[in-house]
Amino acid sequence: MRGVSIELLPDPPAAEVISAIRTADEVGLHTAFLVDEIYHRDAWSILAAAAQQTTRIRLAAGVAHVTLRDPLLAAQQLATLDELSGGRAASAFSVGNLAMLEQFGLDPADLHVAPRLREAHAAMRSFLDSGRVDMEGRFHRYRGVFNSDPSYKDTLYTDDFRAALTTNTTPDPLTLFFQKTHGQDRLTQMLYTDLKTWLVDDLLIKADRMTMANSVELRVPFLDYRVIEYAATIPSNMKLRGGVGKWILKRAMKGRLPNEILTRKKMGFPTPLALMLQRDLLGYLRNLLLSPECLSLHYFKRRAVERLIDENTRKTRDHHRLLWQLVVLEEWHRQFIDQSHFEVPPNGPLSRIPQIAAFR
Repeated sequence: MRGVSIELLPDPPAAEVISAIRTADEVGLHTAFLVDEIYHRDAWSILAAAAQQTTRIRLAAGVAHVTLRDPLLAAQQLATLDELSGGRAASAFSVGNLAMLEQFGLDPADLHVAPRLREAHAAMRSFLDSGRVDMEGRFHRYRGVFNSDPSYKDTLYTDDFRAALTTNTTPDPLTLFFQKTHGQDRLTQMLYTDLKTWLVDDLLIKADRMTMANSVELRVPFLDYRVIEYAATIPSNMKLRGGVGKWILKRAMKGRLPNEILTRKKMGFPTPLALMLQRDLLGYLRNLLLSPECLSLHYFKRRAVERLIDENTRKTRDHHRLLWQLVVLEEWHRQFIDQSHFEVPPNGPLSRIPQIAAFR
């Protein structure tokens, strides 16, 4: 089996990488492997573009630094690439360059890399095998409380809560958004779905509020309704071209903005949530999720919650995303359910749960 490995350090032009992959396909190589995708903002986009220009070669990326990565995101990217390439996608977990972790203030010795590698592999395998991640309207599902490994539910849910949820037939909202764009190309479908969900439910609520509170405009100027309506008419091949995202915007700003701004890597606003739940917010986490008020809801098993907190604190397993979801659920419940006049149908599935049934 022959392949070609492409190191993306320093960043080569996307067109050159795609050309190299195309040549590898023409000469009959088995796999084109992009090393350390976390280093390069366009690694997955490059592979997506290469999928349209090749026929046989497998396309792979090294999912590096799993200590900092969300396996769900990696699974989504891999499933999308697999769809675009007709089943030619692959990936490999790796620790990557541990020296890079220093810029995040993390000591590799404290990260328990081997258990996290096994956990990330199990999570990705679960996402992909269960069909939870695909391109036909389900590339990024809302999954009730959880956007995590489904196996969590087996040990965490109480019998009453599980029974109530299994009778819930609410349609997946993301499927509905994809149906509204039926017949459009994949990029248009994903952009429309993101606009209706991820943008309003996450980005605008978090990053944009924080930047505006400090007199910085992040993305809101681009959300003027006239800009949005015009952008919707722009063909997809002018939004993503040759592995370069925001292609038409970068072309429009060429000569108006310095090149170091136009070519700068994407810079997000990540929150050190994992460290916060192990340190500053640990007391708050325990007091909230193990409080009598929370446990009396009979949603989750006390021992299971205690285990999640203890394992996360000891760093034997990384549960910080799931724990944060439980925190958000509990805070939401206290504000909008406990303090409201919520009514439950007398024979509905949620009537089996004592805390909710009390609102009747």
